[in-house]
Amino acid sequence: MYKTVSTALQSKQVKLVIPAIILGTLAYVFWRNISSFEIFSWQLLRDHATVLILITSLTFVNLYFEMRKWTALINSPVVKPKTAFTGILLGMCSGFVTPNRLGEFAGRSAALPKAARKKGALMTFAGSGIQGAVTLLAGAIGFIFYPILPQIASLAKLWPQVFYIVIASIALAALFLWFKKPLKPHIAIVLKHLKSIKTPILIKAWFWAIGRYAIFSTQFVLALYCVGFTSDIWMCYTGVFLLYFCQSYLPFTAMGELGIREVLAIFIFGAFLPEPMLAAVASLIVWVANIGIPVLMGLLKMKLTKTRLIGIS
Repeated sequence: MYKTVSTALQSKQVKLVIPAIILGTLAYVFWRNISSFEIFSWQLLRDHATVLILITSLTFVNLYFEMRKWTALINSPVVKPKTAFTGILLGMCSGFVTPNRLGEFAGRSAALPKAARKKGALMTFAGSGIQGAVTLLAGAIGFIFYPILPQIASLAKLWPQVFYIVIASIALAALFLWFKKPLKPHIAIVLKHLKSIKTPILIKAWFWAIGRYAIFSTQFVLALYCVGFTSDIWMCYTGVFLLYFCQSYLPFTAMGELGIREVLAIFIFGAFLPEPMLAAVASLIVWVANIGIPVLMGLLKMKLTKTRLIGIS
């Protein structure tokens, strides 16, 4: 699976298509959400400029924590922090166009010394698994404490979208079960390497994963209060936990992730906002900060250094 994806990402056509898709997608996101920007008045933007700058600044803390988690798992002296940080940015570019950022490992491996590429790729998947477990645990907290049921009636207009999401989820689950057997050997390889990691290193990786989750959850909380969230901070955090849980287990690209996150944000937070659509604005702010900006940085780095997305053989 690794070689198949990385080989595909090496082709000239893909190397031309990825930048075009990234730039085209970001342009489409702006055009598609222009009405949301109208709701989010420029006066409100000026009033919360400091908070928006803080949200953007936390993006770099988020990336730093991800880099530390990855290097902790690789545990190799040949992988320097600066190299690993470049790998994180390149990985965001290669993962941008693949479901659940499957192609991320190819971009990350491209920045590493040859001796560390295979382990770097495997630890990308291991790190994602740890991050997913943190999301699962936090999501359980969200399900327990967030009062989602009282809001359903007040947001009845969203039921068609919710219905389509449920149908899509069932279809995707069926596809996963269909392909479960051929995927099993690749999953086993990742689990084998994960089991070989020493306990202190795993604990360290968990620490960085929890820290990273706290950072990007806080970004969403800040964005929600920017647009007028009216409930208490615990309620806000548990709602964010619930949203990230629902979003993380749907295999969409970064572009599809944006659309699904907007719908989920309106559904989950709409009753606590002056205008339900403002939840989509908060979602867009976080998407631009955590995906749009790093992907553009990675694309610029890729072009300036003429980096190739390479295999891991």
